[in-house]
Amino acid sequence: MKKSLFIVIFLFVHYSFAQNTCNCGAILIPKQNKIPIYDHPISKIINYYIMDDTNSYNFNQIIIFQIINGFAKISANGINKDTAEKKGWIELQYLGIYPSGWEGGIKFYSEPTKESKILSVFQKPYYIPLRILKCSGEWLYVYVYENGIKKEGWLSPENQCSNPLTTCN
Repeated sequence: MKKSLFIVIFLFVHYSFAQNTCNCGAILIPKQNKIPIYDHPISKIINYYIMDDTNSYNFNQIIIFQIINGFAKISANGINKDTAEKKGWIELQYLGIYPSGWEGGIKFYSEPTKESKILSVFQKPYYIPLRILKCSGEWLYVYVYENGIKKEGWLSPENQCSNPLTTCN
């Protein structure tokens, strides 16, 4: 009985951690705020703090590797200062992605492939970050409100801009 329970728990944990793996860029949404990077998604142990500082023009380049339960496993490198790589887990509420390739609107897909159904189109993608919910490969599942209507779906890699200094357009 104990062995069966262990196997079930092991498979659940393995399956949970195997989901939502990716290699996507992201940006920090709040500026001028210290954001904690944890050693594990359910931990309260803080390894580092990172911050996009508009006063000293120090921004971070973020790569997401995995998303679990509202946390993203990331790597962060300062672009201008503090260039030492920082790895760990950050709450998704602090991450976003800028839309890129605005002509004709930004399409949100039902699956992480362009062959899937288009769920909605973000018609006026202003210089505001899209919120990230999950990832798969180089695709991000995002949402944004446009004219009070929530639009969400999978965002293709070519419509993502993770450069904190430009909109990539």
